[in-house]
Amino acid sequence: MHEHLNDVADLPLTYDLHLYSRNDALSIFLRSLSYHRVGAAYLANELARRSRRAIHRALDIGCGEGTFTSTLIREMQIVGVAGPQSIYAFDPDIENLTFYKSRLRGCNELALTTSNSTLERAQLDRSSDLVICSHSLYGMMENPSLTGTERVNQIRRILSSVAPDGLVFMSLASANSPAYEVKRDILRVLNLKNPSAHGEELQSYLILAGSGAKATYHSSYMDVTEILDDSSAMIKWCSYFCRVPENQLQMLGQDLLRKIINRHILQFRSATPELQKRMKEFPAALGSPADATVFLPHREIFFVTS
Repeated sequence: MHEHLNDVADLPLTYDLHLYSRNDALSIFLRSLSYHRVGAAYLANELARRSRRAIHRALDIGCGEGTFTSTLIREMQIVGVAGPQSIYAFDPDIENLTFYKSRLRGCNELALTTSNSTLERAQLDRSSDLVICSHSLYGMMENPSLTGTERVNQIRRILSSVAPDGLVFMSLASANSPAYEVKRDILRVLNLKNPSAHGEELQSYLILAGSGAKATYHSSYMDVTEILDDSSAMIKWCSYFCRVPENQLQMLGQDLLRKIINRHILQFRSATPELQKRMKEFPAALGSPADATVFLPHREIFFVTS
């Protein structure tokens, strides 16, 4: 059985569900990301490629504040896939659900049901044409109280919640994402274990759960231009990224955090024309990159299975 691995076995591990919840740190972190646009476009095109002209019922697991799903609906419209007509969405953070409902309120004729729940407590049935797990399995996969077998069982529950001929979409960061070097460096300085779950680990659980889902690797980026100019925002961003309380990062000091981030950044103006084009096509929530933009290259893994 593949158990969750940490970098150094005898180091302390911080795990607090609050560090996965909506707060100022999460809001700042989400603004830096481009993977919502990348993943939504990929999934919409995958639905079209499989000749799915409409999605009737969708299940949004760990739905967050709706950035991915609202973007997905727009991308589906672009490629000619209708729907969804109804969504059942759940998240352990009730404030996330408030944002989620607000984001999706503009979708006409959408029946939306939300629930304040974790994956482990949620009631799932085999009725969804599309099951969405967009970067939403970290809380479960990084929970040290769960065994590998328990994680596999949760993956089986997700796979069993899709209707015949339906699709399950899952995504997580790759273990080889360059951006994660920042996280590793910060945790190393703090002498803490790296709790990060990653797509390669998810793939091993999918195999154990009996799924033939294949991994596809995709590039995105984290725009860190703003946080490098705002020490408070930088500490909050690092807090959410590393799952470490802000007071521990404040003790490290802003100069050291900035030095660690600067060690790994790239400049947009120095990027290849191909990379610049992709970043403009799939910008971070902060907006389209400019010459002054500095960023961390990110890499993630998508899984689509029936």
